[in-house]
Order: sequence, then C-alpha cells, then structure tokens
Amino acid sequence: MNYRVIFHATGSAAIVGLPESAFVALLEALARVGEDPFKNSSAGQRDDPNYREVEFGELGIAAFYVDRPRRTVSVYEVVWAG
Repeated sequence: MNYRVIFHATGSAAIVGLPESAFVALLEALARVGEDPFKNSSAGQRDDPNYREVEFGELGIAAFYVDRPRRTVSVYEVVWAG
C-alpha cells in the first residue's frame, strides 16, 4: 500500500457489530483506498478534497481523511445499513 490506513476512535467504534461479510468488504475497500485514495474513492460531503468516501459491500460507506504529507488515510466514520 502507498498509504497507511488507520482508524480514528469514532471509525473504530462504528465497526463493532458489523456482520463478517461487511467487515471483509470494508477491509477490501480500504486496501484499494490505501493503494490510491483518490482513484479508489469519491469526494466527500465537504469542500476539502482530502475528505473522501468509499462504498463497501452493498450497504456500506466509510468516510476518511487523506493526509498526504504523512501518507495516511484516517477512517473517521463507517455506516452500515444492513
């Protein structure tokens, strides 16, 4: 991976209770994000292009912030509607 994926406390708390298939889909999506956060995600709801979102599974979205100088992706929100 080119970027290290880390979880903010709120992102970590949100994955508790995810079904196994959703958790695996989340990890797969974040692995792709780690390779290229801008190619493998879409712009988030904010004006700053470093705030991004990625869909996982059929019912999930993870929101994250890309810190280019540190080469990290910080997952701060995970939503699963399943």
